[in-house]
Amino acid sequence: GVQTCALPILKPAGVNRTMAVLKAALNLAADRDDRITNRDIWYRELANLPDVSEPRNVVVSDSIVQRIVAAAYAVDERVGLLFETAAVTGARFSQLARLRVSDLDDREVAPRLLVPTARGQKKHRNRPVPIAESSAKRLRTLSEHRDESSALLLKPDGTAWKRSEQTRPFKASVYRAEVRPEEIAPHTIDE
Repeated sequence: GVQTCALPILKPAGVNRTMAVLKAALNLAADRDDRITNRDIWYRELANLPDVSEPRNVVVSDSIVQRIVAAAYAVDERVGLLFETAAVTGARFSQLARLRVSDLDDREVAPRLLVPTARGQKKHRNRPVPIAESSAKRLRTLSEHRDESSALLLKPDGTAWKRSEQTRPFKASVYRAEVRPEEIAPHTIDE
C-alpha cells in the first residue's frame, strides 16, 4: 500500500516562513542551472499569505511585569535574574544569552549593560543600556569570581542559557504569576 506521513499543521506565519525557505532553495537552483528560466512562476504562485506579517505589539503593564519577575525569582534566583534583566533592558533572550560578565559596567555612577545588537544587523556591537543599581548589584554578586568572557546570565544548573531554553521557565513564571501565557510573549516584558 501507499504510505502516508502526517504533516504538522502550520500557523499562517509558519507557512510564510516555510515558503520563504522554499523560494530561497528554488532561487539557488535557478542561479546554478541556466535551464531554469521561469523564476516568475514561484514569485507569483508562492506568494505570502496576506495579513500574516503584522507583528503582535503587546504592551505589558508594569504591574504584570513585576508579578512575572517576582514569580520567576520564586522559581529560582537565576531565572528571576534572567527575567528581571529582560524587563529592564528590553533585550530579547538571544541577546541576553550572549551577554558576558565583561558586559556589566557597574564601576561608574550609572550602571549599565552592554547589550549585543540583534544578529540581523550588519554591525555587531553592543549598545549601552542603563540598569538599576539593584539589578547591577545582583548581576555582580552572581558573576563574582567568574571569567570576564563567561556568560553573565546562567541557568539554575550553572550552565549558560541557550536558544529557547527560557520558554519553560517563562511559562512557569507566568503561570505562578497567574497571567495567561497566550496574552504575552517573553520579549514583550520591556514596558
